[in-house]
Parts: sequence; C-alpha cells; structure tokens
Amino acid sequence: MSIIEITRLVLTRLAPASPGPTADDELVGEPVLRRADVLPLVRSQIYLARALAFDPAILVLEHPTANLSVEDAKAFAAIVSAVAARRGLTTVGLLMDEKFAKATGGRLLTWQPATGEMKERSSLRFW
Repeated sequence: MSIIEITRLVLTRLAPASPGPTADDELVGEPVLRRADVLPLVRSQIYLARALAFDPAILVLEHPTANLSVEDAKAFAAIVSAVAARRGLTTVGLLMDEKFAKATGGRLLTWQPATGEMKERSSLRFW
C-alpha cells in the first residue's frame, strides 16, 4: 500500500467532512480537504501511517503530543504502543510529555543541557 493510499484511507474513514473548497483552493479531481479540516488526533495518525509506510526498524517521535488534548494524547499513546509491539519497532521519543513516555516506552532518559549528558530516570523503568 502506498503512502498516498494510506493517507486517503485514514482521511476517508476518520476525518470530518470538509465544508468545501474556497476561492483559494484548487480542485484536482477530488474534493479538497484542508489540513485545518482534520482533527489533531487524525493528523497524528496520518503522520504515523506515513512513517510506517517505509517499514522502519526504529520509529522516532518528536513531540508527538504537542497539538493533542490530554485525552487524544492518551489515545495516541495506545496506538503507538500497539503498532510498535505488533511490528517489533524500537521507539525513540523526543518529548516533554512524561505520561506519553510512560505509556509508550520502557526507559526515560533526560538530557542535561549544560553538560550534554544523558541520565536515566529510574522512576519510569519497566524492566
């Protein structure tokens, strides 16, 4: 399945209906769906689907919950965990959301900006 097919599938199943094109939109044989028309959780799922289309061994998530509500972040964490487990992916998250880190990972490393040192936070160890 191509990245375009995955994106279309997610958009047609999860995205709310678009109010239609405006004068600035260009129709190319399909209805126009603008980024603003798609809910933040759906957008995150689309980004995840696009990343998974390349069948990676490592999934890097940079601030994946930045635009999500608390409820949506919890739902997205469950999705990421399930996908990573099913595909056997290593997940690396660069984030500020410790709840997301707890839900999706086994280790939490904090970066010390003054020294560049990485320290493990034992309170989030799961093994």
